[in-house]
Amino acid sequence: MWNVVLKLLLTQIKCQSERSMSGQTDDNTSHFDITSLNKRFCRRRHGQNRGSQVDLDETHVRMLEMLRDNGRISIATLSERLGISRSNAYTRYESLVRNGVIRGVHADIDPTAVGLNVAAMVFVTVRQSQWSDFRSRLSSLDELESFTVMTGEHDAMLLVRGSGVAAIHDLVATRLAQWPSVKATVTVFIMDEMASNVSLRMGAEKSDTLQQSGERYGMTRFVRTSDERAKSAESAQNARRAPRGTR
Repeated sequence: MWNVVLKLLLTQIKCQSERSMSGQTDDNTSHFDITSLNKRFCRRRHGQNRGSQVDLDETHVRMLEMLRDNGRISIATLSERLGISRSNAYTRYESLVRNGVIRGVHADIDPTAVGLNVAAMVFVTVRQSQWSDFRSRLSSLDELESFTVMTGEHDAMLLVRGSGVAAIHDLVATRLAQWPSVKATVTVFIMDEMASNVSLRMGAEKSDTLQQSGERYGMTRFVRTSDERAKSAESAQNARRAPRGTR
């Protein structure tokens, strides 16, 4: 009897949790609680609990594509379009969040509509002994949209936005130049932009192993050799090693 009661209680708790997370209302529509989700996502930013590669099946990829197009889509709609149960869709969604695959739900804002008419990439050469100082100061830049550590001639790239060229010039020539961690900067203004979503299916493709493939890795092409060619090469190598009198 107690087992039955326990199962009923667990079922009730699970249903309440599912309704709470999906924001289900009396008209049978449900949406994600954006506020609570973003609170969890904030803890995953800036390298905290960053997601590693997760094995995704076709249903996972389709779910991610739908969420990328509309982050406010309901669990009920997801399950219907994917052809799976609502509990399955909810479990998959929670797994994607827990593993860091889904990092946030955001509004896509047009910068020019809010007066940020100029964008620039600022390439920075950092004094190698002062990386900690450099990174700690980034949070003070209201103009900063993204920060990237890179290889090559420069150490980092800052994507910044401002109201005009003068605002970007003030940022680079007056403020960044005063940072002791900044050795040099190169600023490139962006003339035009076009956003595009990278295909999520490329990462799910299974590549052949090195022994089974003639694909190009770096600057070296690995090609399988037939048994006959291998034996011929081995015989020629043995012949070169043999003493002259025995040839």
